[in-house]
Amino acid sequence: MQAKIAITTLATMVGLATTAVGCGGMSAYARSTMELEKKVSHDLEDIARSVHCVRVSATYEADNENALLKLKKTERKGHGTAFAFAADEQTTYLLTAAHVVEVEEHWTHWLFGSFTLASKSVKLVDNRFDNKEDDDVSVEVFATYPGVDLAVLRAKKKLHVSHAYKTVDSGKLHVAEAAYIVGYPRAVASFVSVGTIGNVKGVPHYNENDLPCLVMVDAEISPGNSGSPLFVRRGDELYFAGMMRGAMAQVSFGIGNACIEGRLPRVGTKTTGPGGLEGSAK
Repeated sequence: MQAKIAITTLATMVGLATTAVGCGGMSAYARSTMELEKKVSHDLEDIARSVHCVRVSATYEADNENALLKLKKTERKGHGTAFAFAADEQTTYLLTAAHVVEVEEHWTHWLFGSFTLASKSVKLVDNRFDNKEDDDVSVEVFATYPGVDLAVLRAKKKLHVSHAYKTVDSGKLHVAEAAYIVGYPRAVASFVSVGTIGNVKGVPHYNENDLPCLVMVDAEISPGNSGSPLFVRRGDELYFAGMMRGAMAQVSFGIGNACIEGRLPRVGTKTTGPGGLEGSAK
């Protein structure tokens, strides 16, 4: 009899609890939070489709043939990240760091001697291990802004351009805002680094021209992340806040959007929903 009473009491309590939190045992708050997280995750996945691994290959010819080693030519490769921000029916424009696509005209090796640039190619590839060229996308350097380490690339192919984000002036960022960096660390795979905005006031007594519109982020990045877009999260919305340049220890450095949006050329044709850099390109 006591066992039946205990079971009945427990059933009543469970029933009351279910009624309190709603059908299925989940509160309205929990459901709304889950939907919010799902939207942010979906938006990041869509943005990642617009982020590409860039390979820069430079071929050099020896200025004077090394009599011992007979080295006439050599190739140097580098990788970074590019972000497609605008497109029309046949062309896509991408944003990256200028130093990613810059190569030396001349260089000297202590053993092999001096070399001069003979040719250069810039392509979108799967990653650093991609040796198949049939699906590579050739791009050209459309514009460079060395003073802010910014470059715009142009691909004669329509690629996905995400509109799953808005833009924010980097001067209006706040310390501890959630930050997301989408790129190709070590040129291995598409990867989202998560952290927070750590500094929005710059570095005192430092030449601002060397670090224009500086944004400092507590999120780990690696070589290959140069050119990665930076986003902050506010509620269930993502906002483009800048582009990554490099890192020192655990601190990552980026160029704030205040130095980017106003420099973007008037390119592409907006064909899909609102949001993104495409609508503000000039």
